[in-house]
Amino acid sequence: MIHRIVTLLMAACLGYAARVSALQFNENVETLEITASGVRVLPLPEYVPVDVSLATAPAGTRAQVEIDRGPEPERVRVRAKVPQDGVPLRETIAVADPARHFAWALRRVLAMEGIDVSASTPRAANRSPQPESLSLLWTHRSPPLAEILKPMLKVSQNLYAETVARVLGDSSFAAGKRAVEETLTTMGIEPGTYVYADGSGLSRYNLVSAGALTRLLVFMSRHPSFSAFYDALPVAGVDGTLARRLGARGNVHAKTGSIANVRSLSGYVRAADGERLAFSMIANNFLGGSDAADRLQDSALVALAAFSRGSTSEKSSPSR
Repeated sequence: MIHRIVTLLMAACLGYAARVSALQFNENVETLEITASGVRVLPLPEYVPVDVSLATAPAGTRAQVEIDRGPEPERVRVRAKVPQDGVPLRETIAVADPARHFAWALRRVLAMEGIDVSASTPRAANRSPQPESLSLLWTHRSPPLAEILKPMLKVSQNLYAETVARVLGDSSFAAGKRAVEETLTTMGIEPGTYVYADGSGLSRYNLVSAGALTRLLVFMSRHPSFSAFYDALPVAGVDGTLARRLGARGNVHAKTGSIANVRSLSGYVRAADGERLAFSMIANNFLGGSDAADRLQDSALVALAAFSRGSTSEKSSPSR
C-alpha cells in the first residue's frame, strides 16, 4: 500500500475557499495530477503555470509533496518526491481570477469547435475595459434550486453557498445579506440575535445559537418546499458529510458545520415512535480532538432516536 504525505504551505488545501465570480467554471479550481513522470493540470492544461522540482523515490515508499503559490497570481510551485510505482496524487488549486478562468475555458472550447479565437486573449477582470455596447448571444437556465442545494448541503460546497447569497442580491452580497436577514425575521429569528458575515459560514465573525437554528428547522418543516430541503441534507450512514457517521443509518438528515475548534450538527431525527425531532448542537472552542465532539453529538442522536413520548402515531411537524 502506498502511503502519502502532502504538505501545503499556504493552507490545508490550495483548492479550499475558492473565490466567487459571476462567471465560474469547474467550481473555480484546477487539479494537479502528480506522478513520477511529471505534473499535469486538469481540465485546462495551459491555464496554471507550474514550476516543478521532481524526484523519484524507491517503489513502495511514501510520496512527499509540497505545493505553494508562485510569484504570479496563477503560478504554483510543486516540489515532490514520488515513488516510481505510486498512484497519481491529485491536489486542487483555487484559481486567482475565476472570470478569466471561465473566459479561458470558453476560448478553448470555441477553438475545439473550429472557431478562430487567435485574436482573443482573456484578460484579468479588473483590467478589462467596459465595452460600449453589449448584445445578448445566449441564455442558459440553471438547474432548479432544489438540485443546487444537494451538493451545497450534502458535501458542504461553500462556493455554491457564497454564489447563492449573491444571486439573492442580484450579484451584491450586501443586498443578498439583507434578503437573508428579512427571511430570518419571518422565521422569528430577529436581527441582533445572530451575525451573518458570509454565505459559506467560514468567517469567524459568524455567530448563531443552536436555538435560532432549531427555529429555522421547525419553520422549514412546515414550508411547502420542505421535501426539497429535507432531501438535500446529508443522510447518516448514507451520503455526504454524514456518510461515515452515526449508526442510525437513514434516520438522521442533518447539516454538519466545522472549522478549527468548532463542530456543529443541525437537522432532523426520527424518534422511536416515529416523531420527527428538530435539533441543533454546536461545540465551540473545545480543547480535545474533533472526533470527541463528533462522538458526543452522535451519542445524543442515538438517545433521541430511542426517545418516545408514548404515542404510536407519526408526527410530521418536528418538535424541539
